[in-house]
Amino acid sequence: MIKKEMHKINVADIRLGLPEFEVKEKQIDDNKYSYFEAGEGKPLILLPGFPFGKELYSLVIPGLALNKKVIALDLPGWGESGYKQEITYSGINKWLYKYVNSESRSIDLFGYSFGGSIALRFINDYPELVDRVSVYSPAIKFSRYMDPIKSIFLQFANMSPKIRQIFFKELISGGGNLHKIMFGVEMNIQNPYHQKLYESLQKVRLEPFFETLKTIFGTDLAPDLSGITKEVNIVTGEKDYIKTDSFEAIKLLKKSHLIVIPRVTHNFIDENPAKFQEVLSKIFN
Repeated sequence: MIKKEMHKINVADIRLGLPEFEVKEKQIDDNKYSYFEAGEGKPLILLPGFPFGKELYSLVIPGLALNKKVIALDLPGWGESGYKQEITYSGINKWLYKYVNSESRSIDLFGYSFGGSIALRFINDYPELVDRVSVYSPAIKFSRYMDPIKSIFLQFANMSPKIRQIFFKELISGGGNLHKIMFGVEMNIQNPYHQKLYESLQKVRLEPFFETLKTIFGTDLAPDLSGITKEVNIVTGEKDYIKTDSFEAIKLLKKSHLIVIPRVTHNFIDENPAKFQEVLSKIFN
């Protein structure tokens, strides 16, 4: 089922009051989890898109947390979460399983871009732990997009460790290069939200960054989707450069709904945080 969302919205720009969140940590076995948490009630776990951390959701956590507990989680090796396992879909899912299991109740799950890909694999592997799930423009076969990122991956693969480290530092310095590659726009350090994203990029470590690139370009998620039995709400932007994957996903998933947001690109949260918040609030009401 395809649903076209109205774009008109009368909500104040919440960038003006960008809140600060206490960074929380949880240690489970030998795994460290770093996250923002707000609100009370049923947990909604937010998985960020590559290569950003929990700061990606800074603009929308307050509104989403009005009637639920919202947890924006750093993935392993990104931000401040620990990195002691394989950065593969299977490895990340085992890591995420331990955290979700610690909540002692079923959760709702949302993933953005690569975080959406992880969410889909997670409900394929652990459907009993998740009630409702939604994703924004998940990467099903990322290698057919993102030529600039693919170029970085190929350069990394052929560099010595020392040169790779130098190249990586240049890539994330200022945040501008990597942000423009991912979203097609320059990072404006005067924008409080972009400052948060810049801080997020500075926490990314080289090895998990490189391992994630290998996972992105070495895996085709299409075979896994046909085994998913849960209902999935897929959201994408009318101008999102990987929206084709969302249209492919609804054909493979047994129960799915596609919501297309007019005039929005892959940079949905930054372009219209109030609309993003509205869409997720309706899905996870």
